[in-house]
Amino acid sequence: MKRCVIAGTFVLASILAAAGPVSAQMKQIGIGAITPTQSLREIADKTGQTDSLNHLLDSLNEHLIVAFQQSNKFKIIAKSDLGAILKDQQVPVGVIRDPSDLKELPGKISGMDYLVLGAITDYKDQKSGMFVQSLNMRVDVRVVQANMILKI
Repeated sequence: MKRCVIAGTFVLASILAAAGPVSAQMKQIGIGAITPTQSLREIADKTGQTDSLNHLLDSLNEHLIVAFQQSNKFKIIAKSDLGAILKDQQVPVGVIRDPSDLKELPGKISGMDYLVLGAITDYKDQKSGMFVQSLNMRVDVRVVQANMILKI
């Protein structure tokens, strides 16, 4: 499932890259951090899957940035720089999470053409295995499944 999510980020980058004509000036795109919903974070804490969830978040954040970089269509404003820009231009942080203001947000931030925000809404990390007596070894399988919403 992780491959499907990562493949989805590549599809998203491709759609944005093909959305407009290629111009001499690259479009600026802000990429916010992919975050879990509050309820998902609480469930991960209760089930002891916080480390696994954090590892997945780090991986997805990096894959999203790389997907847009490889398109060669955008100047990337990564999550670390995005916070400083929002603070510098006095854009309230809460406006990022308000869906009604989301379409206007890139226009409120000087020089930004697009803003991509992501949230993981569902997550499962399951491990199972069995002992193979003929080989005298244990075989384990780990399945990580996540659903993610990306907003542009």
